[in-house]
Amino acid sequence: MASIKFEVAPFDGQNNFGLWRIKMEALFHREGLLKALDGKYTDNIIMVEIKEMEERENSTIQLLLSNKVLRKVIDEETALRLWISLRAST
Repeated sequence: MASIKFEVAPFDGQNNFGLWRIKMEALFHREGLLKALDGKYTDNIIMVEIKEMEERENSTIQLLLSNKVLRKVIDEETALRLWISLRAST
């Protein structure tokens, strides 16, 4: 299987959050992490898997934020809370 490389510019508070959000959701979907963001889990996912998905998603979001924006949301401990905080700040 061929590998596809792509880049998502960090969200810095100045670029368009709506477009950045679409790219991030596409990335999460590709990585099988979108369920962690919307909280819609199937019954067969165990809590350990949920925690791992949420941690991977949270770290992915943090890595794609500028330092300025990351400082504002650093205390958010879950991907969902981080996502909500970012939405509210735009």
